[in-house]
Amino acid sequence: MKCKHCGTINSSKDRYCKNCGKPLSAKVTCPNWKKTLPPGSKFCSNCGTKIGKPVKAHESQSRKKRGVRTEVFVIAIVVVLLAGAAGYAIYSASGGFGSNRSSTLPSTAQNPSTPLPSFSPQVEEIAAYFFCPCGACDLILAECHCDEPRGAIEVKSYISKLVSSGLSREEIIKEVETEYGHRITG
Repeated sequence: MKCKHCGTINSSKDRYCKNCGKPLSAKVTCPNWKKTLPPGSKFCSNCGTKIGKPVKAHESQSRKKRGVRTEVFVIAIVVVLLAGAAGYAIYSASGGFGSNRSSTLPSTAQNPSTPLPSFSPQVEEIAAYFFCPCGACDLILAECHCDEPRGAIEVKSYISKLVSSGLSREEIIKEVETEYGHRITG
């Protein structure tokens, strides 16, 4: 077989030229039947389909490799994204993002043997106007019993002190809002 690139005569069994190393013939296949056709075929002898530019054997193998690499890359990206989404969900559900506390449980919940102080009904009534400002529990102050810094016990003790000083309910609410914030609105 004569090499179309350099003109060297090669054996009919050779796939590459012994002089220039280029492929001696391109593999031709029918796109419909996937049947290998003789080199230089312009039409499929089985169905008559016009054959386009022949694909060289080494080109089709590199295309297959590229296809597999692309597929593996896409799968890897999907796995990373799913793992990131799962990690985000777990982290945010556990109280992450902005939370530097080691636990989101109020410390009285961590140590249930701690006795809870009791407050007067007037203190609990005023506490119902606020959320607990500790940031660990997100409860309405009247329902919370945490002893975190700036937590329910501290705020209710402050309300109790204001009640004992003889201030009106409105004045106490204003004082607590000024000192601790977290008033329930609406």
